[in-house]
Amino acid sequence: MVALNLNAKIDRLRKKTDYQKIREYALPENVSLSSLLSNYPVNCLDARRLSGFFLPAIMAKARLLKSGQVLLVKQNFEPAPLYAVLGKMGFLYRTRKIDDHYESYFIKQNDILSFK
Repeated sequence: MVALNLNAKIDRLRKKTDYQKIREYALPENVSLSSLLSNYPVNCLDARRLSGFFLPAIMAKARLLKSGQVLLVKQNFEPAPLYAVLGKMGFLYRTRKIDDHYESYFIKQNDILSFK
């Protein structure tokens, strides 16, 4: 029953997600993810292990990031709704699919401006 409720919440978030709009929060193509990761410490949150509605936990972790830190969220599905939520908090993202899960990297937009 809990999994059904969680899946229903995820489906509602996906339906509300404006996929055109979230592209504005994407990390610019000219910014190398590998360069960022070699210059900034990464804080990982493996959401694959979280149960229930985990969005508040991810938002709390994002709020605690200091300038020059990257948040890595690992999830079993592409967390597209998260792009807009954290984008409105001033984060840019880049996601890559690794085997059976997704890794989404979030960094504050101001850090990107100073990185270039």
